[in-house]
Amino acid sequence: MACEKIRFCPYFDAGNAAAFAEKLNKTRKSYVERTEQEIPLLFHSLKQKATAVLVDEKLTGYIISDNSGTNISEFALTSFSDIKPVIKAYFHFIQCERISICVPDYEKKLNAVLAEFSEQCLISSDCMYNIFDYANVLEAYLKLKYESVGLSVGEFSAILDKQAVTIEVNKAGVKVRRTASSNAVRLDKMQAQALLISEYGHFHDIAVNPDWFPLPLFWYTVDKI
Repeated sequence: MACEKIRFCPYFDAGNAAAFAEKLNKTRKSYVERTEQEIPLLFHSLKQKATAVLVDEKLTGYIISDNSGTNISEFALTSFSDIKPVIKAYFHFIQCERISICVPDYEKKLNAVLAEFSEQCLISSDCMYNIFDYANVLEAYLKLKYESVGLSVGEFSAILDKQAVTIEVNKAGVKVRRTASSNAVRLDKMQAQALLISEYGHFHDIAVNPDWFPLPLFWYTVDKI
């Protein structure tokens, strides 16, 4: 695709922008609910700005970034085949030599395309979330990880902040039970959250499959308002 066919403009200058963003958000494997009415506020929150991506004058995606345009907190397109030409055109649009793009781990196809031409990749935790129901969070995000990047087979039983859980991963998928074995690992709240949602879990001597954690718990910047 020629860069000349790609144009950028303030997001809400594009027609039907809020409805388009709501629909595109719901195509993701994991997402925070955004209503059409909330999107204009969300897309300008936390010092972010939204830019529309138009191909042949048709709205095909958006970029959310800081005011400089170089730190992209959200990159959404209807077609993966547009990723490279859109990024190339975006460099010309903002007149810069370097940009950073924040992408969740489970967006495997997007990460695969970006890896083809990115100079650097940094893997880090999104935020330190406060987990209230460990079984629910484990089941939701281990299934997401299993379906997107895959998990090794195994079983792990623990008492996490006084909540019993047993995880089983096999060829059929992921199963989480609200029970624990007699020799289950016992972790307090800080230890449990460090294991599940941060890279610090790798430094604890816990017998659990190393590819299970951290969980791919991720919220885009504008969803954290």
